[in-house]
Amino acid sequence: MKMFDPKKGQGSGVRLIRKFRPVTRLEVLVGEVNNKDPDTTKFVMPAYLLWSAYKHLYSNKSGIENAVHVSGYKEGNVMRLTDITKGNLAQQDEVHVRVLGGSNEELQKDWFGAYSIGLFHSHPWPGIQKPSKMDKTAITQLNKNYDVLGAIFSSDYYVTFFVPEQKGCIVVIKGRYIDSIQRATVKIVPPEPRNI
Repeated sequence: MKMFDPKKGQGSGVRLIRKFRPVTRLEVLVGEVNNKDPDTTKFVMPAYLLWSAYKHLYSNKSGIENAVHVSGYKEGNVMRLTDITKGNLAQQDEVHVRVLGGSNEELQKDWFGAYSIGLFHSHPWPGIQKPSKMDKTAITQLNKNYDVLGAIFSSDYYVTFFVPEQKGCIVVIKGRYIDSIQRATVKIVPPEPRNI
């Protein structure tokens, strides 16, 4: 297939293609977890959900934290994360983001009334992030009724997952362009076009 060359009015012979990685199933251990225990909570998500969350969280380049709800459904001990909804934010600045809601019940519902099983937020600086004391308190409060996964996104594509300290879980990511970095941390790898 020839690419259109506006100077010659015909194909130029150069085209951009993407180098595709094979579809993978990446398991990430979070907290104190025994991956042999059949009762361990698993959060399962497609790789594109992380891409979508990143785009939502960094849609404004203003250098402040942002947050999204991630909803889905539960099958036994498996939580399937499927949808992202921007949350109503009560506080948003360089170091904190707080989702609007008066009660624990309100915090756990997205705009459509579905329960959130993930609360993802961004930190405006690069590198692997660790949850702050405020992050840990918020995710512990959300985990009172059922399992909720927390994630922190950095500006350079690192994602760190976390749950309350007394719990552990396995995060399963299916898809391309996600690399395991260390325990509880992955990196979104942007595909790069190349000339052939």
